[in-house]
Amino acid sequence: KDIKHKEDLKHLKAKEKKLLETVKREREKADKAREAVPRQEKQIKEFEATVEKMEKQIPKEQEILDALYESAKGETEGLRAELGEAHKELEPWSEKTREAQGAVHI
Repeated sequence: KDIKHKEDLKHLKAKEKKLLETVKREREKADKAREAVPRQEKQIKEFEATVEKMEKQIPKEQEILDALYESAKGETEGLRAELGEAHKELEPWSEKTREAQGAVHI
């Protein structure tokens, strides 16, 4: 019995030591988390300010984008007209090509 009690006591002391180490680690984690909260709150405020600033820039950037789109649209309008004319000129040739391909497949 005496040996069993010594073994039980030894086991309980080892278990207690492990639990105390776990408690210590968890307290350290909790302390680090508490220390991080003010820093993270400051970052949140900074990010919110950045978002607000960026949202104010959206209309200006949209105007620039619209101007670029209109500019490109004006520049490409002539090219589109030329492309349409080229397609019209090629239409008879396209028809002849289809007829020739049909004749070859027969």
